[in-house]
Amino acid sequence: MVELVLSAIVLGEPAVELRAELVALTSQESGRTDLPAGLIEHSALGLRLTA
Repeated sequence: MVELVLSAIVLGEPAVELRAELVALTSQESGRTDLPAGLIEHSALGLRLTA
């Protein structure tokens, strides 16, 4: 999670692999596979606006 926050928010990198892993682990842990990836990412990272 720390690596994802640093990559995505602090450094502004897309961190596609880290985001996919976050979604997979969260879905697996919760047992909910029907949630959209964007919802899981937003709940962990918040809204990221691009200029």
